[in-house]
Amino acid sequence: MDWRAWAKARDRGLLCSINPDAHSIEELHDIHFRINIDRKGWLEKKDVINTKTLSQMRNFLRWRALH
Repeated sequence: MDWRAWAKARDRGLLCSINPDAHSIEELHDIHFRINIDRKGWLEKKDVINTKTLSQMRNFLRWRALH
């Protein structure tokens, strides 16, 4: 997603997932480029779903299943 849309998405309660968009193992280290792009969209750790611990993810998924 374009970084300019993240602030709107965040303000609507959406969580993002950051990934390197790697097409090979060698490209996995490029995640820092993706993180920098998402920071331009004013995302913080709490706005990124794949920064959550396993316990936090379980709680989140349970909550989503009930709502």
